[in-house]
Amino acid sequence: IYQLLFEYKIKLKIGHTLVTPINISALAKADGGKWIYSLSVFRDYLKDLYEVDKMRPYIKEVVFWPEDYEWIRRDSQEWPDLGFGGLYGRDDGSVTILRSAEKFGRKTYGMVLLHEHGHAIEEALQNGEVFGKYDYRTMQDLFDTLRSNNALYGIDKIGGSRDRINYQMDRGLPEFIADTFAAYMAQKELLLQH
Repeated sequence: IYQLLFEYKIKLKIGHTLVTPINISALAKADGGKWIYSLSVFRDYLKDLYEVDKMRPYIKEVVFWPEDYEWIRRDSQEWPDLGFGGLYGRDDGSVTILRSAEKFGRKTYGMVLLHEHGHAIEEALQNGEVFGKYDYRTMQDLFDTLRSNNALYGIDKIGGSRDRINYQMDRGLPEFIADTFAAYMAQKELLLQH
């Protein structure tokens, strides 16, 4: 997985420590392998995303933060109510997975990773990128139709399906796009049934 990130010039950090070929083994052991597990399980999904040239400006680093997220609550107005375990930084193209995600298990930890990558797609759409037949306006229309018909899809592996639907209802299109990306990448068959 490190080679994949290196190939696409995406930095990998554990806390403030930049992962290199020299320290990767020690960092993996120190963290119990949770971050390396989630990256390796979702490697193929991420590879598909990283290969899309238009996504390169939006994903510059993946950070597994070894500390709790209270510093973000304290120091930033951008994420005043973080509670689950991940965030996407629009300013620096960072996908950050927080320690708080670990308590939900390894698969959920990985789903949070996909969800936060989904926010990079949402930013790309906002900036005028088009994926297949989907642009920002099309996604907004789709979200509005699903919301008005009570037909949103919630991901069980990220906090429970009802909670995710409520979160999408409250937070709107950005969370819908991020959840839809995560669901499509990891639970494609279930999403297509829906």
